[in-house]
Amino acid sequence: MKGQKIINEQLEHIDKSITDFVDGLSVAEKKVYDRVLRLLKELDVTSYGTIKNNAKNIIAVRRINNELKAIVINDGYKEKVSKLTDAFEQTAAINDVYFATLVNNDTAAKVLKHITKLSIETTIADLTENGVGSAFTDGIRDILTTNVTTGASYSDMVNTLREHIIGKDGEDGTLVRYTKQIATDALNQYNGQYIKATTDDLGFEWFTYVGSNIKTTRPFCLAMTEKRYYHISELPQLLKGNIDGKKVPLNGLIEGTNENNFYALRGGYNCGHQVYPALPGFVPKELRDKFSNMKVVD
Repeated sequence: MKGQKIINEQLEHIDKSITDFVDGLSVAEKKVYDRVLRLLKELDVTSYGTIKNNAKNIIAVRRINNELKAIVINDGYKEKVSKLTDAFEQTAAINDVYFATLVNNDTAAKVLKHITKLSIETTIADLTENGVGSAFTDGIRDILTTNVTTGASYSDMVNTLREHIIGKDGEDGTLVRYTKQIATDALNQYNGQYIKATTDDLGFEWFTYVGSNIKTTRPFCLAMTEKRYYHISELPQLLKGNIDGKKVPLNGLIEGTNENNFYALRGGYNCGHQVYPALPGFVPKELRDKFSNMKVVD
């Protein structure tokens, strides 16, 4: 089916864009950690291995804080962000091809242009100065400030910094975890918003919930991908966890998820699934028959 092939292309495009963006960031984390360790050598430490709470150390912490953002948000990182934002245009282009297989519609063009512009601006902000600052560099600042002002153990502080910056026990560090979630949510939510804006007023009654399931896939997404197709009249109950006669846990769904924003929010933060409109002919007949006499009321 051509439509399904295009949906698969979109899912692969989004996954690859996120992977390409995150690739190499663990190396960047290591560089940040090594740089911070070099700067920490300026600190005065007692013979017992504790950090002295003195003016020299407070000034050193301030100097490290001032350098952090420049270390993280360098030219290479900015280039990654730029390439990620290019992926929004490709996402829109693939969706346009998909909808061309269903209907002729260009009435949403102006709305879609604004959605694209706002999504790109928000993503850039979240992945650069303020976003990375609050999630990553501010965390380093807080660790340094707390440990210096309390005269903590130097080795304990270094271990805490290591866990924050590059992770532990095989887990990603804060920079990779934060930026990966932002990139994942930005592209997937943009795709959902684009689909919603395109399908509004077109009268679609059937939708398909698609995407790959992994070890950490939420129960809601597992149930929805198993169901695959749903009628628009089912959505209120689906969002209550009532899916095909089963009560499914809603852990992970963002508070306030409703029929209007479900396209964008789907299974919650870090969700890689998508909702697409489907022509009735693609829906199994036995499922269509259940709703054959139902009229959708706005």
